[in-house]
Amino acid sequence: MDLIQWINDLPVGTGILVVVGGGILIAILGTLTVNYYFTPNQLIVNNIIGGFKYAFLSSVYAGYIGLLLFGVYQKYDDVRTDIIMEVNALTSLDRVAAAFPLATRDQIRKDLRDYARQVAEVEWPQMRRRTLGFVGSPTLDNVYYVYLAIEPQTEKELAAFQYSLQLLQTVRDNRGHRIRLSFGALTPLLWWVAIVGTTVSMVFPWFFGGPNVYAPILMSVLVGLVTMSVFLVILKLSYPFSGEYGIPPNAYIDFARSSSG
Repeated sequence: MDLIQWINDLPVGTGILVVVGGGILIAILGTLTVNYYFTPNQLIVNNIIGGFKYAFLSSVYAGYIGLLLFGVYQKYDDVRTDIIMEVNALTSLDRVAAAFPLATRDQIRKDLRDYARQVAEVEWPQMRRRTLGFVGSPTLDNVYYVYLAIEPQTEKELAAFQYSLQLLQTVRDNRGHRIRLSFGALTPLLWWVAIVGTTVSMVFPWFFGGPNVYAPILMSVLVGLVTMSVFLVILKLSYPFSGEYGIPPNAYIDFARSSSG
C-alpha cells in the first residue's frame, strides 16, 4: 500500500494529474494498441456479447465502489465528530475544574492545555505520517494522576470528580479512534479489490469496436475519467489526516491558547 499512501500525500493538483491524467493516458494507449492488432470489424463483433458482460460487471463495480465511497466518507466524518467530542470534553473538564481547590484547578487546567498542545504539535504530524502508535499519552496520563490525587471533601467536589472521570474516558476513547483511522479507513484487501475492479472496468472497453477508432477512444477516455476521479476521491478520504486537505488540529490549538479563567 506504499503507492496508495504516496499518491495520497501528493497535492490535489498533482494527484489529479497522476491518477486521473494517468488513467486517461492509459485508456488512450490501450485502445490504440488493441486497434493496432485488430481491425474494427473484428472488434465490433465483441460489442454484442461483450456489451452485456460489461453492463453486468459495471453494475457490480459501481455498487462496490459506491459503497467504498460512502464508507470512507462516513469514516472521514466520524473523525471530525471524534475531534469535536474530544475538544468539547476537554472544554468541559476545564469548566468543571472550578469546583476543586485553587491549586488543583490550576494544575488540571495547565495539564489539559499541555495535552492539547501535545496533540497539535507532536501527535498530529505523526498521524499524518501514519506512525503514531497506540501508546498512552504522557500529558493525558498527567491529567489522570492529578485526579487520582483528589480526595473530594464535599458532594459538589464528588459530583465534579465523577463527571470528570467520565469526560476523561471520552477523551481517551476518541483519541484512540482518531489514531486508528490515521492508518487508513480501508483494509489492504478492500484496496486490492478496488484496484482490480478499476483495472477491469478500464481495460474492458478497449476491446469494443466502432466505425472508426475515435469512438472507442472517446468511450475509454470517459470511462477512465469517471473511474479514476471516484478512485482519487476515495483515496483522499481514506487518510483523513494526510495530504493537502487533511484535517488540521485547529480545535486543539484554539483550546491550548484559550484563557483558563
